[in-house]
Amino acid sequence: MPSPQFDLLQGTLDVLILKSLALQELHGMGISRRISQMTNGAFEVKPGSLFPALHRMEDAGWLTSTWENREPIGVRSSIC
Repeated sequence: MPSPQFDLLQGTLDVLILKSLALQELHGMGISRRISQMTNGAFEVKPGSLFPALHRMEDAGWLTSTWENREPIGVRSSIC
């Protein structure tokens, strides 16, 4: 069973992700950069925390993602 502290941290990350997407769609690392900007660097969200949270939130129906082919960088995901 997750600890109360883990639940608090997970809930905080969820809110920060949703807040970062309030103005525009972003790709994963764009969300990480936006969270860092919004918190003046207090939260640095690493991919190992961000992407599982995004998948969990998408599974819960809180957000959706799209994939597109872009040249020259290849496949890119946007999250809204």
